[in-house]
Amino acid sequence: MSTTNLKPLKRHIALVPLSHDHHQGLLLVWKIRQGINWRISNSRMSKYILYFSEHDLLLHFHKEETILIIGLPPNDPLAQQMLQEHKKLRESLQAIKNNENEITFINEFANLLEGHIRFEERILFPHIQETTTLDNLAEQWKENTDVSFDIDQHWEDHFWNKK
Repeated sequence: MSTTNLKPLKRHIALVPLSHDHHQGLLLVWKIRQGINWRISNSRMSKYILYFSEHDLLLHFHKEETILIIGLPPNDPLAQQMLQEHKKLRESLQAIKNNENEITFINEFANLLEGHIRFEERILFPHIQETTTLDNLAEQWKENTDVSFDIDQHWEDHFWNKK
């Protein structure tokens, strides 16, 4: 199937904040790949990945795990897949923390994160839209969302901007 024939996914308003988070996650993957292409030190990339994860990604996982899937049955296979992928990503982050100079762990993390975001956007979100009521979800986001900020505003080493 050609990707040019894919229709844009109509996203329920309650899922838009998570899709915005996913965009930031895909930017992280791009930054990692830029760093790899430009042979940036693995330690520099690792430090940024861990910073981003602490200030963004892990908070995002928490929102999905505590609010997003609440309307699905506990044994829903797609919800279970999301939880398993979150677990693998957390393990991957721990591997980066323990081995900040290993490119293998950085690359694995980028691949896992990209695949996970694609799964949620293309499969999980449409499933949730079809099987649950999302009307109250937007209100829950307001109550459970920290004020977002530009993740890079507080990070000086923009290694992905080769100068």
